[in-house]
Amino acid sequence: MANLRIPFEELVDIFTKILLNYSFSSERARLSATLFARANLDGVASHGLNRFPYYLKMISQGYINADAEPETVGSFGSFERWDGKRGPGNLNAYYSMARAIDLAKSHGMGCVTLRNSNHWMRGGNFGCPTGIHHRRSRTRGPGQGRA
Repeated sequence: MANLRIPFEELVDIFTKILLNYSFSSERARLSATLFARANLDGVASHGLNRFPYYLKMISQGYINADAEPETVGSFGSFERWDGKRGPGNLNAYYSMARAIDLAKSHGMGCVTLRNSNHWMRGGNFGCPTGIHHRRSRTRGPGQGRA
């Protein structure tokens, strides 16, 4: 069987249209879709297109709350604790990493912990942006030992 190649933007558009049918706002659907497609673009299909049907199943079964947005439940200087409220893991991770970058700009380092989330798919989607800001990143998921 020949490899099927779908252009990146087309895959993002397809995923976005599907997620709009699962209670995502247009902005959040586009971002989640982009994160899934980026995993494929970077050669990690296991956390992109291949995992997308399972993601939809978890939303349908109520394990993932498509409307939930993470919130800060504690903070101390450059450290914050967040509750993901069972929201989409890739969006929770994206927002928490963006916040960690902001904290690092203000304090020299930033650390955000995230609870009550689910699989945030490809960790590289969230560690890579820190390089743009000349920062170091340590991403760790459940079951990956203690930091």
